[in-house]
Parts: sequence; C-alpha cells; structure tokens
Amino acid sequence: MTAPQSDLLSRRGTTILVYAVPTLAIVATSGEGVVEAVRTLVWTLAFAVMGIACVVNAVRCGRVHCYFTGPFLLLLAAASLLHGLRVVSFGPNGWQRLSLVAIAGTIVFLTVPERLWGRYAAGANPRKP
Repeated sequence: MTAPQSDLLSRRGTTILVYAVPTLAIVATSGEGVVEAVRTLVWTLAFAVMGIACVVNAVRCGRVHCYFTGPFLLLLAAASLLHGLRVVSFGPNGWQRLSLVAIAGTIVFLTVPERLWGRYAAGANPRKP
C-alpha cells in the first residue's frame, strides 16, 4: 500500500523536523560534558515531540508502527524527566540505559508491527491534511 497523503512520514520536511532534529538533539546532548539539566530538558522535549508526532500520525493515517512508537516515546520522555529530576534513578549509567532502551525499542517497534500487520491499520480511515 502506498503512503497516504496524511502520513507524516511521507513528507521529508516533516520527517526531518519531528524525528531527525529531535534525534540529533538527543545525540548532541549525550556526551559526558553536558549539564544534567540541559540533557533532561532536551531529552524530555525530544522524546515528547517524536511521541506526539507518532500518536498524531497513528490517528491521521493509521500507520501501524506509530501505535507502538508513540506511547513508547512518550514513556521515554517521562522516564527522562523523572531520571533527570532524580525522582527515579536508573543507576549511575541511567542515561546510557535510557539510550539503549530507546535504540532497541525504536528498532523493534519500527519494524516488527508493520511486518506482522502491514504498514497501515486495516479499516483505518486516513484523513487528508
């Protein structure tokens, strides 16, 4: 099935803005010299932007992996905020653990659901932008 016009991933500019830029921001603030507050803010916002974009995309076009990646990325945003504020500790290597979970989970949720159920949800009613 070809990408409906309402699929955010069918637009290069939108994909760069809501997925590539936040990912690059996370990578840029992953180094040891980054102030904890900056990392907390950037990671929380970046994961939230990507998660919200996925949830919106799932509603707009029924993109299958977005049903999984949206909530997953929003959970990562919450985990980043809570870890950064020291409400929850993921240990001395907490940021590395979060990044490993983010990488592994994103790979799994981007690939497995669409291999099992196809690119778009059956019965999804894609809305035009």
